[in-house]
Amino acid sequence: MQNWFQEPTDHFKLEHFLFADGGSLSQADVENRVVWYGTAEADSFIGYRELDDHIRLGDGDDLAWGRAGNDQIHGEGGDDYLEGETGNDSLYGGSGDDQLDGGTGDDFLVGGTGDDKYVHAPGDGADTIDNSGGGYDGVFFTDGIGQDRLTFSRDGDDLLILVDDDAAQSVRVLGHFLGGDKAISYVQPSGGYLLSAERIGHIVAAQGVEGDFEALIEGTAAGEQLAGYDGRDLLRGLAGNDTLFGMGGDDQIEGGDGNDYLSGGNGQHNGSGNDLLIGGGGNDVLVGEDGDDTLVGGAGDDAYYYRAGGGVDVIDNSGGGFDGVFFLDVAQNRLGFHRDGDDLVILVDGDLGQQVRVTGHFLGSDYAIDYVQPEGGYYLTTAQIASLLTPLPDGSGGEDPGDPGDPGDPGEPTDPGEPPAPGLGGDDLLTGTAGNDILLGGAGNDTLNGAAGNDTLIGGVGDDTYVYTAGQDVLEEIGGDDTLVFANGITFNQVASGLMKSGNDLILRVNGSSANQVTLKDFFLGGDNLVETIAFETGGQITAAQIFGAFGLAVPTPAAPFDDTVQGSTGDDGALDGTAGNDLLQGFNGDDALFGDAGADRLEGGNGNDTLDGGAGNDTLVGGRGDDTYVFSAGGGQDVIDNSGGGADTLHFEGISFNQVASGLMKSGNDLVLNVSGGSDKVTIRNWFLGGDYVVDTITFASGGQITADQLFGAFGLGNPDPAGSPAYQNLPDERAFGTLLAGRAGDQIILGSSDADLIDGGAGNDTLRGNAGNDYLIGGDGSDTYVFAAGDGQDVINNLSNTPAADTDVLSIEGIVREDLWLSRQGDDLVIDVTGSEDSVTLQDWYASPAQQLDAIQAGGSALYASQVDNLVNAMAAFGAPAGGEIELTPVQRDQLNAVIAANWQ
Repeated sequence: MQNWFQEPTDHFKLEHFLFADGGSLSQADVENRVVWYGTAEADSFIGYRELDDHIRLGDGDDLAWGRAGNDQIHGEGGDDYLEGETGNDSLYGGSGDDQLDGGTGDDFLVGGTGDDKYVHAPGDGADTIDNSGGGYDGVFFTDGIGQDRLTFSRDGDDLLILVDDDAAQSVRVLGHFLGGDKAISYVQPSGGYLLSAERIGHIVAAQGVEGDFEALIEGTAAGEQLAGYDGRDLLRGLAGNDTLFGMGGDDQIEGGDGNDYLSGGNGQHNGSGNDLLIGGGGNDVLVGEDGDDTLVGGAGDDAYYYRAGGGVDVIDNSGGGFDGVFFLDVAQNRLGFHRDGDDLVILVDGDLGQQVRVTGHFLGSDYAIDYVQPEGGYYLTTAQIASLLTPLPDGSGGEDPGDPGDPGDPGEPTDPGEPPAPGLGGDDLLTGTAGNDILLGGAGNDTLNGAAGNDTLIGGVGDDTYVYTAGQDVLEEIGGDDTLVFANGITFNQVASGLMKSGNDLILRVNGSSANQVTLKDFFLGGDNLVETIAFETGGQITAAQIFGAFGLAVPTPAAPFDDTVQGSTGDDGALDGTAGNDLLQGFNGDDALFGDAGADRLEGGNGNDTLDGGAGNDTLVGGRGDDTYVFSAGGGQDVIDNSGGGADTLHFEGISFNQVASGLMKSGNDLVLNVSGGSDKVTIRNWFLGGDYVVDTITFASGGQITADQLFGAFGLGNPDPAGSPAYQNLPDERAFGTLLAGRAGDQIILGSSDADLIDGGAGNDTLRGNAGNDYLIGGDGSDTYVFAAGDGQDVINNLSNTPAADTDVLSIEGIVREDLWLSRQGDDLVIDVTGSEDSVTLQDWYASPAQQLDAIQAGGSALYASQVDNLVNAMAAFGAPAGGEIELTPVQRDQLNAVIAANWQ
């Protein structure tokens, strides 16, 4: 019926439909049965008046608005925008990365597959989300609904989020606490920090304890590292040797059993609140950091640390043990010792605002501390402290100190040093999250604990300890006398019966289950790949020699890896030539030409457009970043190409025809093998079938003809799973400047760097990257990435170039540093964020060269600075000059002017 839906007239409509069986339909009956269908293109639909519309958009990136009525809108294929507007609507995203906004009314939102966004504005009603399609999905609260207006709770297995404690304004996520695809990945309040699913779990858990805590973070029976947030948190390490950081806010931190490290802040005496630290059993280290803190050591030999300017700390030492107070950067001549009732009061520079009070010290026995250790001098015994007592500066506490007793031998002078903050020295202690983590130990004797999730642990050189608790972990070892420890109650017998050899890898399964296993990469090659001891917290161990014997093998004695090493410069190297032996050739930056000659050589092109020719022998060719050319000639042996650096790359055959190769194509796991007919020559391209950067795009022949990557995938009946590959990065640093390198890996990863200078590439996926201490270079790659920076993390550089900037949400999260301490400036095309009062900084490379390099937001101290507002601060701060040595001198009027600009732009 022509023009039925022509607005605004109803002249073309029929009012009644009569049927032979006596039935009838009204005009409204007919209109409510209409189904609107889209096309395979990008469509735009607006619902019809106040009808209950039924819209199916089909493929394409579509837009749809339901208007009034209880509408049903299906996005189906493509990246769709669906808005129900008024009424109780049902929105189905289908496949693709969709945005669903129910509008007013009680709506039902189903994201489907892909990375979906659910939007809730003030007055939007009680919405229900079915997120079972999986993906990196989030709930966005808009128009002033900040975190302070949200209440999170658990209702059965559902996550319930109330706005202003009003059930009529809420979001319910069905089955969120079942985990897996049903769980949302994050919540983004208006104008604040993104809240991860893990943090939401901590917020909900805190509702079950007294104390008005914003988050509850609990460990397990194993040793682990836990960190709080900027609010009031309760951290419980439980059993095991734990490392606990309260971060900002007034926190309560409980070590539990074990030898624990408790810090009220972030380990750098910055951004902490007024905290309560309870060591529990074991020999604990308690560091209140800034603020007025209470430290309770508990049983064991405990150490309390205090730095000048650390506020008024109170120590309850009633748990006993051989306990002491360590002063950092404070010599004895700056300390005053006083008695106030039964308490010992130690002042720094005679300042009542800088004090350590030991309650009940003069009651003796367990209450008394045993010694005080100033910076750079002798430690002071209890008796010596009694001999140094003077009245408090305010005249109080005038009790007779009594007989000081025999001062005794003060012993040798000692240096308290820094408290043993894990992850901040060469010997790192890194603990992962419940997600899939990558931990980099770097140099030093490191302890790496992936915790839950499927983790990759890379110890680096040094004597490293790997701790396994659960999941499918992978260990990559490159030297040292190393140990794998099975924790979480796993016994020798549970693992000893589940040993497997897969190629050169050793797989250890718990109770024979592939869901809980550890893979030791290249273990059976021996040498630096070995983990020498496998131990169990429950008792017993297995040595590497015993494992080799169980498989009827001898531990190999590896030969020296290379006879000669040839390294290029930071520029273009005309030719780097190998010898007749086994050579290592490294081009590093620039467009280099590497020729291995004879022998089993390893050629590494590095950054730039390189040419790699292994020559005779079985060679390994690593092109690195850039558009590389691999050359293979007749008689070249059996070469392996590792093309993980990406670029538009070519494999060129000399003296070998198209037909000799085309007839010998094989798929071996994820590797592409090109056998050359008429001999033993072959080329293996590792992980080629994973697509992306691993793909060599074109195979050419000197005699004519070529094969493209698409043709090769098609020959196996497959498609390239990642045709885009990584972005074409420019101005990358020389890899020799870094102690630890991690090439890009697909998937959503949490990557924690070492205390070395690390170069970390997150690759495709929604990654979280933190370099930790050292001057690190971080590459997020495609996907929505979060870069984490905290005080003491050094001078980091972020390269945020992405192929998909419009679809990504990239964030720099600055922890433990308030926004007023951040100084923004433009240096060339870079945006530089200096931390005043320190040498710390973050450089956002090429921020001004391309929007594809920019972050969406910078977060600090509970506020967010969005990309569009950055220049407001840069221009304002430029008027005051650049910080000198980390400091900027401003008059009170200038500081007030600047604070007004900061408050106006940080949200």
